[in-house]
Amino acid sequence: MGRPKCPTCFRELAEPARVLSCEGSCSSESPTEANRLRGWEERVRPPVPVEDGRLSGVCPRCKEPTRQEACAWCLGPIPALWRESQPVVTCIAMAGARSTGKSLYLAVLRGQLELWVTTQHRSHLRAHGDTDRIFDERYRRPLYQQRQMLTSTATIQDDETAQRPLIFSFKEQGGRTRALVLRDVAGEDLEDLASRSHRLEFLRRADGIVALLDPYKVESIREMLRGAYDASGEPGGDGIKVIEQLLDFLSQHREGRHTRVPFAVALSKVDALQELRKVAGTRLSLAMARAGSPLRRDPSMRSPAIDRDDVDLLDAEVRSFITFVDGPGLPNLLREHAERHRFFAVSALGGRPRGDAVPDAGIAPFRVLDPLKWILEEDT
Repeated sequence: MGRPKCPTCFRELAEPARVLSCEGSCSSESPTEANRLRGWEERVRPPVPVEDGRLSGVCPRCKEPTRQEACAWCLGPIPALWRESQPVVTCIAMAGARSTGKSLYLAVLRGQLELWVTTQHRSHLRAHGDTDRIFDERYRRPLYQQRQMLTSTATIQDDETAQRPLIFSFKEQGGRTRALVLRDVAGEDLEDLASRSHRLEFLRRADGIVALLDPYKVESIREMLRGAYDASGEPGGDGIKVIEQLLDFLSQHREGRHTRVPFAVALSKVDALQELRKVAGTRLSLAMARAGSPLRRDPSMRSPAIDRDDVDLLDAEVRSFITFVDGPGLPNLLREHAERHRFFAVSALGGRPRGDAVPDAGIAPFRVLDPLKWILEEDT
């Protein structure tokens, strides 16, 4: 935990502030070649130099005043909160192959965060910058109003604004301000990480990564579920391969090197695994039939901090499950490349979608807070 980070490129901010961006009539301009090399592809407002660290200035082009701080590296906007309240800023990246459910996870996560902040921290979850607009357009309206499944996250190449961060803040129980930055990363970008790595450098500066892994994309699990839970939709990419490439990228392609970025691997769509209790005559059906299994209960809303005993039990159960159905390859990979890692199990919808629509029974998120609560505690 150091100085507050830029919510776009995850670099530590200069102290004092060095750059503002125009808030006047200047139109956004294309990024310079220097910014492209720095991994920032979005059109940005013209920069305004800061004098003596003051968070106010005048645009030299349109002569309009501005108080909008910008990152000195990528020129992304910095919320005023960063300087006024000096919060603990935790930057989390959402990763995973195509069709693992990252967009759905983010869509339901906000509601769960609001409930958790309200009941356990006795605070209010506040959105910053363009977060409300982005969330309404990409998540709330299609999922909660139109009751439709979400489309995949656009790649950096297809839509330079598609991966703008969602920024929230709240007061923790002890009175400290916590800022939470969530950046989604398209599965296609991660599957083609070798050629797009310069645009994804921010991942190495994250305070945590949540990598979703769709259990139905693991062939051995899919065979067990055949007939009990037949998933629909596009097949997506190889989730384990994406995790392998991402860990290699985070460790800078050096043999024997561990990344220090907390790495949470979350089995998504765990409601599919819960259907295993209907598959008679297997050890897994007996395991999933246990009412006390952490894969069948959700205590994440009961406390402001992570329950270490529960997290350890969940990690052991998921690790054992993956090893039993697919071998020890993934657990070994994490042990060799991630200094801090945990397995989790989540379900954004809580049930199987009805074609391209949400389940008839509605949306019932399951354990979606666990990975974030663990990362927040690791970043304390």
